[in-house]
Amino acid sequence: MELLFLLLLIPVVWLLLLPGRIAKRARKYRFTGAGILVGVLVAGWIGVQAMSKPPAEMVDYAAGDSDLRAILLQPETAPRYSFRE
Repeated sequence: MELLFLLLLIPVVWLLLLPGRIAKRARKYRFTGAGILVGVLVAGWIGVQAMSKPPAEMVDYAAGDSDLRAILLQPETAPRYSFRE
């Protein structure tokens, strides 16, 4: 049980220490860090815009439904579901 706890604790500690390491690198490479941040923001904005499309326009299937019912109610054109033939 303790081993499982340690195996779960290591990634959590690593993720908690990650912002500090990122901040140190960002201070060392200021323009690269700013460029990466701008790139991530632009990619996120494009992703949000692509996923938030307006809903598709409503389609009225009533006319096609009534035509299909008329075809299926005619005995000579109605599909036959007999497997004996």
